[in-house]
Amino acid sequence: MRPHIIRLLIVCLVAAVAAPVFALSGAIFTTTSSCGAVDANRYLWQEDVYLNGGPNNDHAFGLDPGSYWVKVTTPDGTLLGVSSSAAVTVGSDGRFVSCYQLSSILNKASNGQPGYDVSPNAEYKAWVSTTSAFVESESKTDNFRVDNPHILVTRSCISDAFLNDTLTSLVTVTNTGSTTLTNVQVSDSVGGALTLPDSYGGALAPGASYTWTVTCSASPSGSFDTTVTASGSDDFFTYTATNAAGCSTTVWSLSVTKTASPSYTRDWHWSLSKTANAGGVITIASGAQAVVSFTVTASAANVDSAWAVSGSVTVHNPAPMAATVTALDDVLADSTVVSLQCPGSAPFTIAANSDLACTYSVSRSGPNNGSNTATATLSNNNGGSTQFSGSASYAFGDPTTVLHANATVTDGGLSIANADNSGAAGWSIAQSPALVQLSAPAGGAFTYAATVTNVSVPCDTAAISTNTAQLSDGDHTLSASATTPLYSGICPSVCTLTIGYWKTHAGFTGRNADRLTSELPQWLGSVGGTKSVDVTTAPAAVTLLSMSGDASNGVNKLYAQELAAKLNIFRGSSPTAVASTIAAADAFLASKDASDWSALSKTQKTQVTTWASTFDQYNNGLIGPGHCN
Repeated sequence: MRPHIIRLLIVCLVAAVAAPVFALSGAIFTTTSSCGAVDANRYLWQEDVYLNGGPNNDHAFGLDPGSYWVKVTTPDGTLLGVSSSAAVTVGSDGRFVSCYQLSSILNKASNGQPGYDVSPNAEYKAWVSTTSAFVESESKTDNFRVDNPHILVTRSCISDAFLNDTLTSLVTVTNTGSTTLTNVQVSDSVGGALTLPDSYGGALAPGASYTWTVTCSASPSGSFDTTVTASGSDDFFTYTATNAAGCSTTVWSLSVTKTASPSYTRDWHWSLSKTANAGGVITIASGAQAVVSFTVTASAANVDSAWAVSGSVTVHNPAPMAATVTALDDVLADSTVVSLQCPGSAPFTIAANSDLACTYSVSRSGPNNGSNTATATLSNNNGGSTQFSGSASYAFGDPTTVLHANATVTDGGLSIANADNSGAAGWSIAQSPALVQLSAPAGGAFTYAATVTNVSVPCDTAAISTNTAQLSDGDHTLSASATTPLYSGICPSVCTLTIGYWKTHAGFTGRNADRLTSELPQWLGSVGGTKSVDVTTAPAAVTLLSMSGDASNGVNKLYAQELAAKLNIFRGSSPTAVASTIAAADAFLASKDASDWSALSKTQKTQVTTWASTFDQYNNGLIGPGHCN
């Protein structure tokens, strides 16, 4: 017995020396969520990978019961994920108590979040170990593959553009998964179907990408939205990976607004007229009075001028970038080109969200209504241009400037001028100045009246009453006059008149009627006397009545006074008071005339002066029948 025992001990000792200090029995393998497959090895997604373990076969030893740490690495050992504790439990039968989804029991090496990182080559290695040190001799491993088919498509757009700019976008498709994608298709809302170059064979290897440049016109204004989709096939799993992207560009338009204000000047031109209300001569006898009146009329006619249309043109750039305006034109509906006053000159640069403000004023030939259109030409980024317009209508209404709409009419009253150049002698006028305010277009009329009294105007005296009105509009003065003839009445035939009367009633001196001619001829001196004077014409009579221009000559004075006395007698005055004086004077004048004056004796001169004085008293009514008042 002892030799056998010794032999057995030797065998056991040899076996113990040949084996490792510790060798983990059993095996691990990846499987699907059904936990039935052993070593499926290739999976579509990381979430599809489950871990299981037990004996290699029904006759082999299982895993030692207990808890195990788990990690996943690349085949070369780069850590991708690890459990935060012993996450797998092996039962007494040497098998996992359940199969475990790797992504749910691991934390990523990159950020500690649940799961495990993606392998750059789609190859993975699962580990279980009795300790977190994962000593190889105390661990079991199994390799597997995850296709993780992903495709990424991106589309880049500029954020803002002007209407009709060229939009340039980059569309990039990338295989972001871990397996080659075939039948790669890209469809863009602008560029349509985009195809890979022939050298790609319609496939993208993991990490491979391709970029297309897509252009289009920015239209219409507003949000310009574009989309792109991409797909690629994982032939092993008959799976199609898809992705979509999009971007937006805000397309901006300039706005052109304008104002149009018509204007013109209305100048009121006034006219002034005055008419006498009497139909003819007003006779005012001595001591009597009469109303002399006139009508003053003022009217206004408008004269319009300086028609114009003025206003502003504003080009607004609402975009967040500057706009270049190469031209800004303004045209009336009748094709009249309007000159704009703008800051600077074209091309204009309008800053982001800013305005270009211009003004204008254009003359018109008359009150013709119309419209005005301004057009701004925007320079696009493709060398082209886009025009934006704004219009405004205008209609001429009331004038914007009114001149001389008000006027003041003044009337200082009437004046009288006697025909014998004695002014207004003998007349009395009762009147008050007038002032009237008038407005266009109505104007107006009023009557100016004065009361005229014949206080002491000689009979048979003609006169002219004149009334003048003035109108002022502030810049201009107008005058208008009218006259009314006045008459003091016929003289009675029995009274006497002075030499002044006869001089002013000869038909050519003053405005009185010719009362003299009908009284001729008259002799000064005896009829047929050698130096007697036969007065046959009114001019000759006026010369004698005027003392032949030499009142110092007594004979001239005698001629004047005796002629006036004989005219009075001829028209009917009684000669009694001067009959003897006429006889004596005529006898003297038959042989003496004015040329003899200086040779006369003092007695003779005194006699001549006495005769002249007697005739003067007669003519003035101091003797005889009395003077005609």
